Amino acid sequence: MYRQIWVSESQRDFQRILWREDPSQPLNIYRLKTVTYGIVTALYLATACLQKLSEQESSKFPEACQALSRDFYVDDFLGGAMSKQSALRLRDDLITILRGAGLELCKWSSNDPDLLLGVEAVPSTNNDLDLQYTENVTKILGLYWNKDIDAYQYKVLMYNNKTRDIVRDCRNFRSAWFNKPCNNFF
Repeated sequence: MYRQIWVSESQRDFQRILWREDPSQPLNIYRLKTVTYGIVTALYLATACLQKLSEQESSKFPEACQALSRDFYVDDFLGGAMSKQSALRLRDDLITILRGAGLELCKWSSNDPDLLLGVEAVPSTNNDLDLQYTENVTKILGLYWNKDIDAYQYKVLMYNNKTRDIVRDCRNFRSAWFNKPCNNFF
């Protein structure tokens, strides 16, 4: 998603890269035109673009824009609906809104196969899964969504039970959604 968001012309001087293939060559100066993944402001810029898009399209797509501003985690949409019809409408409206801004949703997953009909999905790259029922688990930014039970899961490595290590690990899961003590998952 980051590479699909253009930085305004006036801000591109702040995204310069010095590059050369060989130390004997002169430096080449490049100005980046898109948001660069990994820089401090990338997450903010991507989120701000989604929020702005939500505001701009809210009169045409009120429910989808509410989901757009509420249900994105970094650049992944993690949402749902109470019925298949609502989910289909939400899916189609989100595709329309984001495609109009030059953004494509491409990592599709659902616990209802009918919702995946008509969307172009990128093949799954869940190479490192070792959770039970891995064929029905989707990896999302370090979290795992189990389609069978419609629940998010963690992969916790038990390597050391020192108190300071457990406290350190608990800090990793401190966010808006996952606010429970880690010892509930051991």
